Amino acid sequence: MPYSAQEYIQRFMMHRGALTDLLEKIPDDKGDSKSWEGGMSFIALTDHISSSCINFINMAIGQERVKLEPSSSLSAATTRLKETTAHFQQTISPMSPEQLAQKTSAFRGMEMPVYALVDFMREHEIHHKGQLWTMARMIGVEPPMLVKMG
Repeated sequence: MPYSAQEYIQRFMMHRGALTDLLEKIPDDKGDSKSWEGGMSFIALTDHISSSCINFINMAIGQERVKLEPSSSLSAATTRLKETTAHFQQTISPMSPEQLAQKTSAFRGMEMPVYALVDFMREHEIHHKGQLWTMARMIGVEPPMLVKMG
């Protein structure tokens, strides 16, 4: 296993912190903006990232998937995202190296260690974060640095 629980949290927070900073720069009245017809809006993408985070973590600890109701505004979606940040930190923080290496078969029937599932979750989030960076530029918002250092 390449990292400790604290290192996984730090690597995750570099991206989640930058994402939260970006979302706080987007005007709430732009929450329904989309890059293309049929694409996800700022609100929908933020909700998707929150839902995915919760469900990846639930898979890692053997809990059931949850379905979240759509947020009513971008500020509500951002608040939910911050709550999922805390959920991630609280769940991963106490995990020992043995717990992080424990295999789970929760992701589409594939067996993988918890740490690999956490890596996959972060990579999924980074993919959507890039979409949000592009969308922000399209509405005239200058995004922060892609990662938050410190």
